[in-house]
Amino acid sequence: MELLVGPLRNGRDDIARTIREFLRECPNLVVHAVSEDVAYEAALLRAVARLAPADALIVATGIRAGVGALVTADREWERLASLDRVPRVIYLS
Repeated sequence: MELLVGPLRNGRDDIARTIREFLRECPNLVVHAVSEDVAYEAALLRAVARLAPADALIVATGIRAGVGALVTADREWERLASLDRVPRVIYLS
């Protein structure tokens, strides 16, 4: 969702289509549904770390999927450092 906001906001449907095609063809990408457990985990993250809703859903999905690391350029995720159940966070910038 977040990858598409900029192109869609700027009327670049062509770029949004290219991103969607890339994601569909990415062999190591698995899309997970937002289950009740993920929603609950996201609510906990919002309550404790004050993450934005989309960020909380991304992190909660990673937790429930058992990922080894989360990759982001969002320094607001530094609030997660004190939480034991959150995977390692790798910052791009």
